[in-house]
Amino acid sequence: MCAINFLKRTKDGILLYCHCSDKYQLLFKNINYNLTLFELERFVHYIENVNESYWEEEYKNSVYDKRIPIPSVQANLMILLDLVDLYELRELLNYKTKETKYVTFREIDY
Repeated sequence: MCAINFLKRTKDGILLYCHCSDKYQLLFKNINYNLTLFELERFVHYIENVNESYWEEEYKNSVYDKRIPIPSVQANLMILLDLVDLYELRELLNYKTKETKYVTFREIDY
């Protein structure tokens, strides 16, 4: 049986490490990433450096509510996030800190 470490959890995501495969699994909303340490570090760096105000302004007239694009290697696949998603994903990827962030009443989806 493979040993799995739970590294971080948020309202809509979880970050795991599997010792058998030496891979990280990032489940966020309905997307599942399987990443090596190098890939995870590059993804963390990319997400930390997304300029959300630029993308919000660039796509302010978009028909989509989610305006922050996250490209993928697959040319026909683009992941779209809104500000709340981006902030939560950043919190999830900040897995090296052991701070516990409590859910606020605004984050509860009634």
